Amino acid sequence: MVFAKRVALDSMASRMRRDRTQPGAILVLGLPVLALDVLALHVLGLRMLDLLAFLALMAVWTLAGSLFLHRQRHAFPDRFTFYALSAVLGMAIAMSAWFVGFQSSLLEGLGNPDPRSVALGVTALLLAPALAGAVLAARDRGGPPAMAQPGAITVLWVVGSCVACLSAFGVENNEFGKAGTIRARIADGRPVMEQNFLPNWGRLADRAAHVVSYTRDIDAHGLPVETSFTGGRGRIVHSTLGTGSGVPVTLLGALYPSGPHSRSRAMAFSKILSLAWLFLVPLWIFCIARDVLDAPVAASCLAGVGALTYAGLNLHAFVAPVSSYWICVASGSLFHNVTQQASLAVGFAGLYLALLDMRHPRGLFALGCLLVSLSALYKPSLFSVAAPAIGLVSLLQGRVAWRRDVLLGWVALVLLPAFWLIYPRLTGTEPLSAPVSVDFLGVLQVRTRGVLPWSTTTELKLLLTIALLAYAPLILPIAGWAARVLRERSTPMPAGSRRSNRPEIAVLLVVIALGLFGGYALVESGPRRPHANFLWGAAVAHLCMLPFVTRAIARIELRWLRISGWLVYAANLASGVWNLWVYAFFEKYM
Repeated sequence: MVFAKRVALDSMASRMRRDRTQPGAILVLGLPVLALDVLALHVLGLRMLDLLAFLALMAVWTLAGSLFLHRQRHAFPDRFTFYALSAVLGMAIAMSAWFVGFQSSLLEGLGNPDPRSVALGVTALLLAPALAGAVLAARDRGGPPAMAQPGAITVLWVVGSCVACLSAFGVENNEFGKAGTIRARIADGRPVMEQNFLPNWGRLADRAAHVVSYTRDIDAHGLPVETSFTGGRGRIVHSTLGTGSGVPVTLLGALYPSGPHSRSRAMAFSKILSLAWLFLVPLWIFCIARDVLDAPVAASCLAGVGALTYAGLNLHAFVAPVSSYWICVASGSLFHNVTQQASLAVGFAGLYLALLDMRHPRGLFALGCLLVSLSALYKPSLFSVAAPAIGLVSLLQGRVAWRRDVLLGWVALVLLPAFWLIYPRLTGTEPLSAPVSVDFLGVLQVRTRGVLPWSTTTELKLLLTIALLAYAPLILPIAGWAARVLRERSTPMPAGSRRSNRPEIAVLLVVIALGLFGGYALVESGPRRPHANFLWGAAVAHLCMLPFVTRAIARIELRWLRISGWLVYAANLASGVWNLWVYAFFEKYM
């Protein structure tokens, strides 16, 4: 009886996954929100010609990337996913070429050409493959459907746009500090938009450093960056890997020259990129849930939405502007850090490809590993947990591990550590060193003061608090999943059959374990301890949990228990929305 119910649930999930949502959702929700996005970007300083330049650059990236993916196009559920991955691949290729082209030693050898000329040259390198990709796209009449779930994709776009509006749309271009914020202007009775003032949504420190300061310094000196922020020439972790978010800004400036480097223009260009990145991150979480874990479409969509709005339950909601960010650094890590946005947009695309190939080999494994490695040029948070997980699990797959594309994937995964060792010696730069020590919950015991209405004097109290507020949606699904596994293990299997091997699930579980261990147990010693950089890996772990959570809730057999699970999950999503409002209006994220 239990087995029959299980088969029925799996069959229902399969039917839901095949059903196509009516495309009317795109007209009702997607197009008006897209129009509002364009209007907001125009108000924030992007002229229509700027937007057309961005679309032209995206088209070049997408078509160039599609050329390299064309032979595997039938491996994707729909053409939309195929072209989204092509755009990410093209962006990663352009960023890598740009990184090489802007090395100061190369610029000196070429007679110090204008940085915009170099950026235009790098973009021009992709024109030939983009043209070839366009020809192949025009000839390709068959293949998968255009968009398998337009309703779900539209929901992700709408939510991503709302998060971008509250966390990224806005630029402080004529006042610095709290006196220039929206809240301060309203309190002082001043007009928000006076003297060409554009709204400042949220904190600008990270965006100003990575998008404005680094881009300006690269224009002036090339790479490695010389900037006082990083303590001298070429502090590799920040000034080299951290410049990735400024790469497309420079390329946009090259496609449409707008005069000398401008703080307001650079900030404005970063907004449209944040909009794209904040859509791509939930898209890949949605695809992992749908295509890798076989979750129903609705549950997969809720996992994608959670990538932007999931947070620990907020006990101060509607009472005080206190965020629960430090209880659960899931969606909040995407609010203020543009390098995390860009890194996860590229890295989760690679993780999705690797997982998809590990489930059903289709020649995508090496490419997925390459994207995971290239994501570290923005921020190494996903690479540091995904690379060991992919390498370990694929190594344990026996004969499969010695397949050619798996071996190439391993080579791609070691490219970044090799680069990290060789690059400082080639450029004469000083790596940023910070000894790592084990201190379980040490950072969070400091960061959660004021976030909770009670004190957490011991590690056990803090751990139980975090488990209750951040992981409550996991309790019922994990209990149900464990009971199911025990039942299946105790059920005799038919002769000649064997239990299925799911390496893709093993990879996700190892990613989650490594991310949580690093985030809760490891700290950088010395003056970098307060930065809590290992929590970025914990954020990756939280996002990888979401497909498991929504899939497990959807598979709960008891209706009242399933509804309870969705209600708790919805409460965590609402808590993330509150955190976003606290971040946007009160300029707080901790």
